Amino acid sequence: MTKLPEEETKNMKELHSEALVIDTLFVNSFRCLPGETKPWFDKLIQEGETIADIHDDRIKNLCNKQWFQGATGSWGWWEKSGVDVIHTTVGISEGVSEQEAYHQAIEDIARWTMRFDKSNKLVKVTKAEDIIRAKREGKYGVILGVQNLNCLTGDLNNMELFYNLGLRIMQLTYNLRNLAGNGCTERRDEGLSEFGIQAIRKMNELGILVDLSHCGTRTTLEAIEASKFPVAFTHTFCKAVHDHDRGKTDEELEALKENQGYMGTLIVPDFITDKKEPSLEDFLDHVDHAVEILGVERVGIGTDHGAYYPEQLRKSNREKMIREIEEQGISSVGWRRGHFRDDAPEVEGYRDWRDFPNITKGLMARGYSPEDTKGILGENFLRVFREVVG
Repeated sequence: MTKLPEEETKNMKELHSEALVIDTLFVNSFRCLPGETKPWFDKLIQEGETIADIHDDRIKNLCNKQWFQGATGSWGWWEKSGVDVIHTTVGISEGVSEQEAYHQAIEDIARWTMRFDKSNKLVKVTKAEDIIRAKREGKYGVILGVQNLNCLTGDLNNMELFYNLGLRIMQLTYNLRNLAGNGCTERRDEGLSEFGIQAIRKMNELGILVDLSHCGTRTTLEAIEASKFPVAFTHTFCKAVHDHDRGKTDEELEALKENQGYMGTLIVPDFITDKKEPSLEDFLDHVDHAVEILGVERVGIGTDHGAYYPEQLRKSNREKMIREIEEQGISSVGWRRGHFRDDAPEVEGYRDWRDFPNITKGLMARGYSPEDTKGILGENFLRVFREVVG
């Protein structure tokens, strides 16, 4: 990464602190706070547990036990990141039945509701003013969303239920096909279904932001056409910069521009480059390309990367994925060979969420003005969220 002079580094830190910073997809596989899982993993490993014995539910329950006892969670990572608001996923996005997806989403919302009730640091974001308030009061805002409409169990009435429980972002599909349309790794991209069109109409009616991050190209283009309001790619990257099924084509970006929507750029090393040693510069190449097509006012950050994930567990999960692909040709969540890297490298300059300020540093080093940098960090997303959600 280009090194900034000392005075500019000082200005960067001030700008990052003053700016409204929104991560439009913080990955939290264990439905915990950023960095909250690390002490539990370390403790369990020290006590002789094996990776095979440590499951998602166990970590979630240990984290929640802290909250029930009145603890405030682990805030160190969040403080170092400088992030004010996150969009985070509830439920299970792929590889389960619709009923299981529904019940897991309800359970995750209940977990977050308990945290909102017990912590004076968290703000449940259901409208744009909640984002502003979180920043103003020095608190942390959380927007709840789902990454697959499988949780609706084929019943659009359930969308209103989830809206009333606080969900404000819904992604139409994950990687594979569902009732709404086709995901980005489905073998044929056949676009939106009638259910998908009705789902978008319902989201427009309720004030839910339509997320198309994992959708196939045809599904994405048809969804943009069907929506009366701006839509979002909350966490994606540019296929023109790195050719990968999860990326968005220039055609999709052009359509998003016409829609006045929003794109959050992710930092997942599997997706942004084939280089042996990915760096934040590779991520910034995607930002630059998105800005070139969309305009700087429609681009933001949706990291989809940076939560604590022990190396042993990461390796174990990849081995499981490889076995599924060898046996079935595809993993349970829709990945094929070539969609991910066996070595799972770190991104130089962005080891985890605590390095979020390096994004601001990188943007300034590339010549983005303070105003444009603030837009990318959060104000661009706020514009779309306010227009759609209220």
